[in-house]
Amino acid sequence: MILSLVVIIASLNIGLNYYDIMWWISWYKIVQTHGITSIPSIYALCEAPTCKAPYPPLAILIFIASYALASAIPYVIRYVVLKLVLVIAPAMIVFYILKKYRGIDVAIIWLLNLPLLQIILVLQFDVLIAMFVMLSTLYFMFNKPHYSALFITLATLIKPVAAIILPLHLFLMLIRREYKACLKYLLTSALLTAILVVPFFIASPSKFIENLVLFHSSRAPQDLSLWAIATVLEESRIVDELKLINNLWLVPFLICYSISFAILYRASKKQNIDKPILYGIFMAAFPLLLLIMFNKIGNLNYLIWIVPISLLVLNSKHIKKFYLLTSLIVLLGSLPYAIILLLMPASANIPVFIVEDLSYWDARALIMQSINYYIIYMLTLLQAYIATPLADFSTPAEMLKLFSYILLELNGLRRILLIVVILVSQSLLTITALFYLTTMSSRDVKSIKIFT
Repeated sequence: MILSLVVIIASLNIGLNYYDIMWWISWYKIVQTHGITSIPSIYALCEAPTCKAPYPPLAILIFIASYALASAIPYVIRYVVLKLVLVIAPAMIVFYILKKYRGIDVAIIWLLNLPLLQIILVLQFDVLIAMFVMLSTLYFMFNKPHYSALFITLATLIKPVAAIILPLHLFLMLIRREYKACLKYLLTSALLTAILVVPFFIASPSKFIENLVLFHSSRAPQDLSLWAIATVLEESRIVDELKLINNLWLVPFLICYSISFAILYRASKKQNIDKPILYGIFMAAFPLLLLIMFNKIGNLNYLIWIVPISLLVLNSKHIKKFYLLTSLIVLLGSLPYAIILLLMPASANIPVFIVEDLSYWDARALIMQSINYYIIYMLTLLQAYIATPLADFSTPAEMLKLFSYILLELNGLRRILLIVVILVSQSLLTITALFYLTTMSSRDVKSIKIFT
């Protein structure tokens, strides 16, 4: 627990991903300028190049409320407050659920998993998604479809990708002939969606569709997606090929996604099926992992979506393997990718190509905006403090210079290294998917108490 707290506090204070946060702050500035009644018109008022709103309404509402709270706090800890609200609060809810059903050991593993620490560091909505997916699955296990629909719809209204779980819930209820439960599920989801979406759609229907549908469908492949290899090689020239590869990723995804439906259909014919594994893995974690693998936007922040539900239903032996796999994905995928993407061009003082905008940005400026400047101040003090007693060793500044020199030397191999990291990440994601498939044949009745 002490180790968890130390690492979490460090992640809270180091910095964040400024590129994403600057767009979110632009939403708050619109409301600040035009008043709270302008919120339904946010998609029309948010115009490029100073604003971007590719999120559903709930994400925008949550951030505006969170930033309004944080704005009352001194600037130096403002982003810590945002992380506490958007990341730590849902993480602690997950912690207490895991503690209740799996015990304190598994709950602490949740606090120490690297995908969570990654989100705490960069600040994103993804822990909220993970929490809602977990709650939706739990209530589905408890035969409370209206609550299950409530939470999966909330997740979808933050990031639409969570919607892929909804058809699986409906499918299982239909093949079990639970028609009333299915109707209750649909009505709950439709009502909540209407309440949160209709005001925004009525205010600006064309801009709503443009931001939530057209923007994402026309994006170039990026990050650690296999499709992004083309972007790594072409960079800005990828525009000429977008019409061919824009939504090609849907073909392999839908083919593999159908496996989940096949597993559900076969499982419905069996009496002694392992329900936690069925509901948790093959109705939530496995389809989400397939989406992460095949999506043209290969952002490994999404990995956190599958962690809470996996820790909830896997037995002890499988939890160890799962923790190892997710740690390797972060250490061999996310971490080197961030270094290669930003630190290498920053060391060479050259711009970095940001795929989302299909434009070049100042890499050093992005890094400096993302780092808490008080951390730099503390490192300077640390250097002065340890330089004399440790005169025979490298000071922090010298170590950073050495690191920068190594990055500068490797910058010529940047594209090759990016492709290698993409291939390693996709290999580990594939191994994780195969690992999930093996869990169906392995049972441990002592691993979970939900049905006792």
